[in-house]
Amino acid sequence: MLKTFHVSTTEQSERPRSALGSFSNTIVDCIIIGAGAAGLSAGIFAARRGLSTILFSADLGGQTASTAEIENYPGCGVLEGPDLIARFFQEAQQFGCIFLTDDIHLFEKDGDEFVVSGSYQEYRSRVVIIATGKSPRRLGVPGEVAFIGKGVVYGGAFDPSAYAGKRVAVVGGGNSAMDAVTRLSGHASHLTSIHRRDSFAGEKVLLDRVARVSQLDHMFGSHVTALMGSGTLETLDVQTSEGKQRTLAVDAVVVAIGFESRNEWAAHLVACTDDNHIIIDEQCRTQCEGVFAAGDCTTVPYQQIVISAGEGAKAAISAYHYLAKKDGKRALQTDWGYMKT
Repeated sequence: MLKTFHVSTTEQSERPRSALGSFSNTIVDCIIIGAGAAGLSAGIFAARRGLSTILFSADLGGQTASTAEIENYPGCGVLEGPDLIARFFQEAQQFGCIFLTDDIHLFEKDGDEFVVSGSYQEYRSRVVIIATGKSPRRLGVPGEVAFIGKGVVYGGAFDPSAYAGKRVAVVGGGNSAMDAVTRLSGHASHLTSIHRRDSFAGEKVLLDRVARVSQLDHMFGSHVTALMGSGTLETLDVQTSEGKQRTLAVDAVVVAIGFESRNEWAAHLVACTDDNHIIIDEQCRTQCEGVFAAGDCTTVPYQQIVISAGEGAKAAISAYHYLAKKDGKRALQTDWGYMKT
């Protein structure tokens, strides 16, 4: 159902904008689609500059919220993904962002405005920032969909203690897969790593940790071909690069083979690459005037939380300057001065 996250009426009244009640006939300055690191950061910077801002997401936090442990966000030490997202969310809320839970599936340009269509109603804004991130890539094999939540999990979105004493397979060979192996090592009775290539590839600190996991079997040069079970996952079929078949008894499989962009719903307005990444310039502008994009859903090459947060801030500042120029106003360039746009 449509859900409005709480925003203090006192904080709203202090913002230079009208209080928003029903959104069905209200035009706001900025709509942000996505509430991960990029979307929340964009919300903070848009709201700080006085833009009335609505932020949409089906789930708060995106990939960051499903990351168990973050070690490389500057200035924060080691913390859990949900904790970092909570900080982002509180700050965005503090500056007046309005959060709605709705599945956005289409948006159109209507003159100088944008009409954003959700599952429950339509919304209008002067600019749109797309920050939809990525979704976990699936194996695409028989049985996978049937066992989602019944033995199949993706990336870091799991509680390792739930697999105490169980046999778990981890598919993939990058940072996410190695992180899953190390998190499970103190809980699972046995671990099997399945990877198409002949070695892991990732940060040295993770490679060193995986090397110390004693209950881990490696199946390099192999891939999963089917998942089977009765009610819950019980076995999976694996094929080696030599064509040999093997069936493994497992209680769960963690799929960590990367992520993919799913921006087909926006491709009629913004240009995308063949793999659905939104093409942006150095100011996060798309080919459609008034539409900006940030984070992992774009062509920015490096996918880190800190980079997504920075790109979200940049997209919001670019949107702010775009609107200031349209309105013939001077734009706040820094926190201590103005410039004429």
